[in-house]
Amino acid sequence: MRAKVLSQIPSEVAERLGPWYVYMLINPSDDRPFYVGKGTKDRPLSHLVDAAKPLNGELDEPLKRQRIRKIREAGQEPGIDIVQHGCSEADAFLVEAALIDCLRPLVPLTNIVRGVGTDHARMPLEELCARYGAQPIGITSVPAILIKLGSWQPGDDPLIPTKKGYGYRPGMTDEALYDSTRVWWKVSLDHIERRNIKHAVAVVGGVTRA
Repeated sequence: MRAKVLSQIPSEVAERLGPWYVYMLINPSDDRPFYVGKGTKDRPLSHLVDAAKPLNGELDEPLKRQRIRKIREAGQEPGIDIVQHGCSEADAFLVEAALIDCLRPLVPLTNIVRGVGTDHARMPLEELCARYGAQPIGITSVPAILIKLGSWQPGDDPLIPTKKGYGYRPGMTDEALYDSTRVWWKVSLDHIERRNIKHAVAVVGGVTRA
């Protein structure tokens, strides 16, 4: 059984926790985290205060606030665990991102984004080999247009039933990469015809993927 959450962090405690720390909001019913964040001073307590406020016309209630509200409806209060303290802000960013990456496959986190520094975050070793071991491509006589893909964004396309999002994510199949690349792009038809371009290349972070 967890003790009741503090209404504020005593100043002498906050001073020892800082300048930055990484924390998790915990569901007391199963002792599992549902949110990871970095903070300073009373930052974790602000989530609990905000969850008690009205929505102020918001159409979609944030998942984090929904989870806190449901915990309170069950007669409990979210717990707060400090994972790492006494950090610089840069180190807190790294710890936060690593925790989110490691916990997300195991528990339903309410974090919307992965965290800062995802270029160096969790990914398959094969992906790092493809990124850092890519060989430079010299000048070629075959003209091509480069389709630059960003981070993966899930979503359905009514015109391409097999397509479940756009962008790139490590481990995606060749078919998924093809579907992600063949979305709608604004391009000059005159430019394509003038240069006799007949090929398109999927590029992620400067690395050819397909």
